[in-house]
Amino acid sequence: MDLHIQSYFEKIQFQNVARPDYETLSQLVKLQTRFIPFENVDAFTGTSPSLQIEHIFEKLVHQQRGGYCYEQNLLLNYVLE
Repeated sequence: MDLHIQSYFEKIQFQNVARPDYETLSQLVKLQTRFIPFENVDAFTGTSPSLQIEHIFEKLVHQQRGGYCYEQNLLLNYVLE
C-alpha cells in the first residue's frame, strides 16, 4: 500500500531529508501538530471515523481535514514505519 508519503510531507511542509533520527522525529511531530489540527466534526454529524490507514490518510492529508487524537497518532505511526 503506497499512500504517497511525499503528499504527507507536503501537507505538513516538511522539507528535509527523512532520516531515522531524533531531529526528524521532532520535526515531524511539531509540523503535524501545526498543520493537521484536532477536529471532532464527525461527532456532530454522526459519522464513525474509520481506523483504516487508507481512510485516515485520505481524510487528514488529501481532504485537508483534522482528526481525532487516535487518527493523528495512527497517521504518524504509519509515516514513521
